[in-house]
Amino acid sequence: MAATRRDLLLGLMAAPLLPAAARAAVDEAQAIRAAFGGPYEAPALRDRVAGIARKVAAAETGGRLEVAVELLDSDQVNGTALPDGRVLVTRGLLALARSEAEVASVLAHEIGHIVAGHAKSRAARPPVDPAVAGLAEIQAEAEFDRAQEQEADRIGIEALARAGFDPAAAPAFLDRLAASQRLAAALSGRPELATAAISGDDHPETADRAALARQRAAALPRGADGEDAWLAAIDGLPWGEGAGQIPIRGQAVIDPVAGFRWDAPSGVALLRQRQRVMGLGPDDSLILFDHLSQPRALPARLFLERVWGRRAGGVQSVGEGDLGGFRAAWGVAGVAVGSDRWEALMAVIETTPERRERFNVLTRAGSPAAALVRGAVESFRRIGAAEAAAVRPRRLAIATVQPGDTVAALVGRMRVEAPEARFRLLNDIGDDAPPPGAKVKLIVE
Repeated sequence: MAATRRDLLLGLMAAPLLPAAARAAVDEAQAIRAAFGGPYEAPALRDRVAGIARKVAAAETGGRLEVAVELLDSDQVNGTALPDGRVLVTRGLLALARSEAEVASVLAHEIGHIVAGHAKSRAARPPVDPAVAGLAEIQAEAEFDRAQEQEADRIGIEALARAGFDPAAAPAFLDRLAASQRLAAALSGRPELATAAISGDDHPETADRAALARQRAAALPRGADGEDAWLAAIDGLPWGEGAGQIPIRGQAVIDPVAGFRWDAPSGVALLRQRQRVMGLGPDDSLILFDHLSQPRALPARLFLERVWGRRAGGVQSVGEGDLGGFRAAWGVAGVAVGSDRWEALMAVIETTPERRERFNVLTRAGSPAAALVRGAVESFRRIGAAEAAAVRPRRLAIATVQPGDTVAALVGRMRVEAPEARFRLLNDIGDDAPPPGAKVKLIVE
């Protein structure tokens, strides 16, 4: 499929954000790792997922495909299977699943793409610049089309039943995924991002896939769900940022180590990558934020003009001064994509002698969204020790509901934005309180 204008723009402007080594030719797995947090080292959990994957692959291929599982340190909900049998699964997907059968349903779907030959046709396309591959979850048009997704769903759910798992797990997971997408989009002020518009008219909405999966599951024999075993396996799983990743709290990006914070305006959806935070704003606007660490780093203005700006083709209207308590420099670069003209506000901030934080805010020339998304740069500020100490790692905790526990009491233990909505989503809880003895997921510090 032809690249979109935003894809081309990212190829031009996002590449300078990455070190030269990361811009070298890499295989698809390396690009996916870079986009989704890098490896997540959890051998016991990886082995459990690999065991599920082997069981599903045997049911789908009769033992003709050997699979190997890699876990990715990302809170985004994603998974993919490569033609050589490598299956990559994010930490966020594992946290959203409530049973081994639900994990199996995702793996069966991804392996279904291999069985149907979709993954080979995808791999046959020209390689994607790793800077652009960072949009893997957003650019679903670069993945599989509607017919391919539906074929993989059909193959996967039939194999799920043959492998002895409950096929009802497939629509259950898809329902929760759709709810998660809606919640994240609503909290960012971009409810439209939860619709098919984000992935193009040829890509099925999650809710549509769930409805069709429910029909197929009803005609298949029930199997095991493995809920208790799965919940025990993910007890303590990190929630949100992984080790060394920058924390995001609501619309705030906070680094307690370097001692700064900036806030994405409402209407900008934030995504965390391994070494970068990306914000998706209205009118195709983008915020790209990362940092470099170098001994004796150049002053902000010299770095902007002589290094980064030069790679972008030159930067104009250069200014420098204090930005929220830090020395900074900024300027604007123009980019032409076909008949469209875009502008990039580029800012370099000296947070420590060795670190340089960088903003690249991309907007269409004259776009009314420019003032909104550039407000993220203006919000950058130094934080004190108390504000930094308040940002603590979060994890998933599995709790057993005790007699007398109410939803309000359980929600009160949560340490996350929109705690009640998140609690109900993770635990499939409607108006009724969970019964005593039930296992529930909590997000705690």
